[in-house]
Amino acid sequence: MNTEDQLKITAENLRTQDNRCTAEPMFCVQIKVRDTGYDIRYTDNECWWNPALLEVAYDQKPDGDGWDGPFGYKDRWETVMVAFTQAGCEEYLELNGHNDKHRAHNGEVRIYAESFRRCPEMLAIRGFLAALPLQYTL
Repeated sequence: MNTEDQLKITAENLRTQDNRCTAEPMFCVQIKVRDTGYDIRYTDNECWWNPALLEVAYDQKPDGDGWDGPFGYKDRWETVMVAFTQAGCEEYLELNGHNDKHRAHNGEVRIYAESFRRCPEMLAIRGFLAALPLQYTL
């Protein structure tokens, strides 16, 4: 697909998509990341580490010897890609989602709406695309 066709599709999607009640949305592909090793006083989640097995057990200490812990863990969402439209994120996931699911904790991936609010350069680009005359759309 050439650049002009891609811009036409993006413009139409900007005009017609569900903005998820967000002003000037940007759509983000995010993966769930689990960070371990926190002091358990600073989190409600616990895990144990077995260096001999190279395994981590979450939320309940496993039976047997060799488990160190408890340690705390926290889950967080990390943005891996941003697009003007949800369709842009969906296309990205079709092309590269297998890599993101591999990197994500338990394969959890989502599309999340943030906002370009107070970012004049992105608002200008988004506004320009959305305002393309109708005769230029598909």
